[in-house]
Amino acid sequence: MSQFPFSLFKHIGATFWLICANVFFFFLFSFLIRLGILDIGMIEAQPRALLGGEHLWTIITSMFMHQSFFHLFVNMFTLFFLGAFCERIIGKRRFLSLYFISGVVAVAFFAIGAGIGSSLPRGDWIFGGLDTYAAGASGALFGLLGVMAVLIPRHKIYLVAGPLLVFIAQVLVDELYPVPFVQFLLNILLLGMLVSMFTFNARWQRYALPLALPLAWAPVVAIVPLVIISFFFPLPIGNTAHFGGLVVGLLYGFILRLYYPNKIALLRKFFK
Repeated sequence: MSQFPFSLFKHIGATFWLICANVFFFFLFSFLIRLGILDIGMIEAQPRALLGGEHLWTIITSMFMHQSFFHLFVNMFTLFFLGAFCERIIGKRRFLSLYFISGVVAVAFFAIGAGIGSSLPRGDWIFGGLDTYAAGASGALFGLLGVMAVLIPRHKIYLVAGPLLVFIAQVLVDELYPVPFVQFLLNILLLGMLVSMFTFNARWQRYALPLALPLAWAPVVAIVPLVIISFFFPLPIGNTAHFGGLVVGLLYGFILRLYYPNKIALLRKFFK
């Protein structure tokens, strides 16, 4: 009977523990930074430092830090659904390996991209600046999205487009028409969309603008529009990091297809 709690925890997936780790380290790092014990450059990844061989540990720590609570919420909300689904498809060990490798490669892409972009017109808008700090689990999440897009490309998922569109609108308002009252209205709209996502009423959930599309198209929809906008306005989004994580996921998906063709064929029949 004394072993019951431990046997219970064995059935909890890796996705749950990753969410717990992300939440725990977000609040821990934020607390230590606020107290002045740690500097943000010791936690988040800065391309200039990484390319100079400094603060290399931030390749890992930046994966467990987020720019804001909203940033953390959106990524953990995505990880809760996408991660749990991916973990059941490819297994816990492959899932964890893919998550961390995608996250590391994403940071590397961001640093290299910033180095290349520093010599191009508006390169810092598209690739990120050398002194820009990067943080978040987005790169790892795009790795999960990539492998699923290869394994079951026709299976439909929902991308919640509403909060992202409001976030982009907030950035544009700051650049073009910085009026506090407009930002306040956008914050109210954003909060309403987030609340509607957790209701059990399909009518209310529509206000969050869920977009149903095949997994094969999900990476394109999630990356290309943001890259296009970055040509005209600087967005606080790591396009190159997302692309780096996606590349890892796509490559791993094709490797699994090569080594397990029969299993993948059965998987595709099940997830049409």
